[in-house]
Amino acid sequence: MSNKIKLNSPLIIILIITLILAIGYLAVNSSFSKNDTPRQFLQARISTGQISQKIIKITNSINQQIKKINNYDLDGDSIKALNLIKETANNNKKAYDLAFSLSESIKEMTESLKEIHTLDGQRVAQAAISLELALIAEFINYNRLLNNFLEHLSSAIATKNNAYRKQVENDISKINSKALIINSLDKDYHKKMGELNKILNLNQ
Repeated sequence: MSNKIKLNSPLIIILIITLILAIGYLAVNSSFSKNDTPRQFLQARISTGQISQKIIKITNSINQQIKKINNYDLDGDSIKALNLIKETANNNKKAYDLAFSLSESIKEMTESLKEIHTLDGQRVAQAAISLELALIAEFINYNRLLNNFLEHLSSAIATKNNAYRKQVENDISKINSKALIINSLDKDYHKKMGELNKILNLNQ
């Protein structure tokens, strides 16, 4: 069930590369593109938004599953609780896999910033990219915490050990906190995209 995040994992490497690219663009490119429509950027941001929403949807679904697991546990139905724990772990793995795709889309957004021909537009786009990078970082932590929680809960149900119960209580508090942060970052990202729409005179 464990899905440990290694510093040399492909996702971490992609995230670091994207961060370097984003930092590089903070020194705003003065040679703006003459093209009025930043097509590559817009295509990348559509992909980024879609993947991000899938991650948010799975994360929210996982939170509902955790509540069901707790209810099964309180009712003494260990079999249903353990089965749902396995299902939740699989859903968490799916969301983690989506983070690879999200990193690639953000990388494409960063590389195509030069298509945006206004200073304000580039700054807003950079801010949006930074929010998505923060979302990925928080999700990596969320993923790790959730895996720890599921392992501890499985052990608590199987062994009736109070020590695992205490770990579960500590884990769930951290998970809920991360979920709130992830949702908040996603909302802020979409607000920035709304600002960018106005700057670029877009209706989408």
